[in-house]
Amino acid sequence: MNNFDKFNSQFYYYETQGCAPNAPVYQKERAFGFGLVSMVVGIISLLFCTRLNILTIPYFPIVLGLTAIVLSIISFRKRPKAFGMIMAIAGLVLGLITFAKVIILWDQVRSML
Repeated sequence: MNNFDKFNSQFYYYETQGCAPNAPVYQKERAFGFGLVSMVVGIISLLFCTRLNILTIPYFPIVLGLTAIVLSIISFRKRPKAFGMIMAIAGLVLGLITFAKVIILWDQVRSML
């Protein structure tokens, strides 16, 4: 038995110590996964969405924004009422803002050239 198993068995013992013998044990679930990642990718995509980046690496903010949107949708489908839902909504909104900003900046950059 390694240290991780010892920790889990101790935690399980302390959680069930005061319960009835046949009572169900509820474990807390953390559902930050895709929601948190979509929010972080959305923030990064918005930071990379500038006029200089549109000229040098034009598809990078688009790919990051699309990734944020896809990860948000996966988070919605996987756990619709989880705590990470707010972060998934933030990632979706930031991805959509990135798309709108890229379209506006792309039009401005094309008119400058």
